[in-house]
Amino acid sequence: LLPDGILIKSSDDTTVYVLSEGKRRSIPTEEIFHAYGWSFNDVLTLSDASVNFHPLGTVIDTPSFLE
Repeated sequence: LLPDGILIKSSDDTTVYVLSEGKRRSIPTEEIFHAYGWSFNDVLTLSDASVNFHPLGTVIDTPSFLE
């Protein structure tokens, strides 16, 4: 497994995930992505098999400072 905090996506899908506690958590909107200070330059593009090797976790919620 890749370390927590890494941003990943599949070469066949546009969904970006952040790894947290060994799970991949989808980031549902670009607004949420940027609110966490992430950059698309930091997203690793992996094969479907590599992405799916990390179990699916919960979706990243809107940070409280955006509500």
